[in-house]
Amino acid sequence: MGGAQFVDMAIEKQDLAYIEKGWPIMRRAIDRIEMLVLNMLAFSRGADIEISPMDLNALVEEVLNTVRARAEHINVHLEFDPAETAIIEADSRGAYRVLLNLITNALDACEANGGTVTVRTYANPGGAYVEVKDTGCGIPSELMPKLSEAFVSTKGGGGTGLGLACSYKIVHDHGGTISVESEPGKGAIFTVFLPARGNTSAAPTHLMQPSAKKE
Repeated sequence: MGGAQFVDMAIEKQDLAYIEKGWPIMRRAIDRIEMLVLNMLAFSRGADIEISPMDLNALVEEVLNTVRARAEHINVHLEFDPAETAIIEADSRGAYRVLLNLITNALDACEANGGTVTVRTYANPGGAYVEVKDTGCGIPSELMPKLSEAFVSTKGGGGTGLGLACSYKIVHDHGGTISVESEPGKGAIFTVFLPARGNTSAAPTHLMQPSAKKE
């Protein structure tokens, strides 16, 4: 609404300087509205998973390019450590949403003081992994067991609590898991495991539940 008021003033006064002030505010709001609506749709009704081969490294690059401008604006350095090869079979839209949610959350955690967000991919015959690590504020220990629940937010009043719940649901629908390690004030590491197609064995047990980070 604040951005819209600047645009109204630009029209009224015929002064484009007000648009230069208002548009960045509106752009950020539109991005947040889009993410909220898509997460609500994915969480509430789900979606048919359309599995196809995809390059996990290329998908990570796409998400990083999407958030790069914001990262620079809040003084967060983005790093990517890709696997030599990471061809997986997954739903590309769902995988994109999971990575966007996790990397956006990592940026949010670093927003106050800057920092680094590192994404790493690796794979083995059982499946592929994506690790999203940040040097931000960390997650309170009392929230760790509740991260997969809807409307539980690590951002207090600044979050909807749907992004992580949506991500857990999408990964679960793929037969995978999300694990998290964190300590307040020392950042967090989220690890997504997506099993290879046809691999019916259980996900690694150490990836099944959130755990406190141990130094």
